[in-house]
Amino acid sequence: MAFLDNISSFNKDLLKPTTTTLTQRNGIQYIEYKDEDGNSCLKEMGNVPLPSYLTEQRKGRKACGPFEFVDGKWSQKQNLQPINIEVEKLSFITYNVWFASFHFEERAAALFNILREREPDFISLQEVTPRLVELIKEQRWIQEKYMLSDATGNTVTPYGVLMLTKLPIYSWTLHDLPTNMGRRVLIAELLIHGQTTRVATVHLESMNNPKYRRAQLNLIYPALEEHGCQHSFLMGDFNFCSESTENVTNIHSDYTDIWPSLHQTNAVVNRSDGYISPAEMDGEIHLTDSDEEEEEYAFSASDHLPGYTRGNKRLDRILCRSSTKLFVPFAMELLGTEPFDDSLPDLRPSDHYGLYAVVRIDPLVAVSAISEGDVSGESSGTSSQNDD
Repeated sequence: MAFLDNISSFNKDLLKPTTTTLTQRNGIQYIEYKDEDGNSCLKEMGNVPLPSYLTEQRKGRKACGPFEFVDGKWSQKQNLQPINIEVEKLSFITYNVWFASFHFEERAAALFNILREREPDFISLQEVTPRLVELIKEQRWIQEKYMLSDATGNTVTPYGVLMLTKLPIYSWTLHDLPTNMGRRVLIAELLIHGQTTRVATVHLESMNNPKYRRAQLNLIYPALEEHGCQHSFLMGDFNFCSESTENVTNIHSDYTDIWPSLHQTNAVVNRSDGYISPAEMDGEIHLTDSDEEEEEYAFSASDHLPGYTRGNKRLDRILCRSSTKLFVPFAMELLGTEPFDDSLPDLRPSDHYGLYAVVRIDPLVAVSAISEGDVSGESSGTSSQNDD
């Protein structure tokens, strides 16, 4: 009762007048204050710029990663700054790894062997689960060489897309897509020869959902090209066959589908560097090696020249857009086409084949970009990386 007595005798006039500034998520700012009679009032003050994180959230975007292995643990890297890199080539792997628990550990080990054999600049994976993320984090060669878009599993619950890279990206963003299956696109951004370049991975809507896939791509293309970005790569499981009408309507004309761009003239694989390059071929594909006799490759031309990545369909792709022709597709091959365990003759690392691609940097375009002083090349540093 004493407390209530104190309240009743409290003199409100002793309080100092105060105002409170309120900013709504739409950017409208208000001042809340008390009038002479002690009533609460709200006065609109106009619009103010929103914090960047709210602007991105309104666009359905969320910054993520990168995570790097430092002092014996995976930690999120802070204060990212653009670092211009000069390279002679870029290499990519995209792989739908199949989230099923069926022989999960064995398939994961086989996947890691494939990835480690090539160690590309970018590894893009689809159908990644938190369980696979934990196994990825344990790989010593990944700890030593790669950054991860997610080391917590938060962005791949129950499953999703994951990217690993050896290059100094300064932005990694997840973009929401129209979906009934939780699909999002992951976009990395970096500077190469002074020019902004974006690398993205996606798992488009599955099954008989062509309208969703079209709507998803209609959001992805502008995200890759905004702010005048001249170069972008889009890779992953597109969930429509290269021979379908969706392929005609959904792949923009300024994007090069790397597999058919290299395989229209047939191809061979050179084991010494892992590249596919145009050459005459008849019947079986053969490997050539300067130190060994020619040997038959593991699949025939009739089986895999179309680049089928699941059954008799080419669902998985790597697309390249380079408005200045800085990036030139050079090589591509299928991964995981053969069983990895004699005791499991029908089992492969996934229910999809992976894709490994290499693009070369046109040195004349690279020199021209630098001499013209491309504004996107203003960065905190420059590093050079040569062929392994």
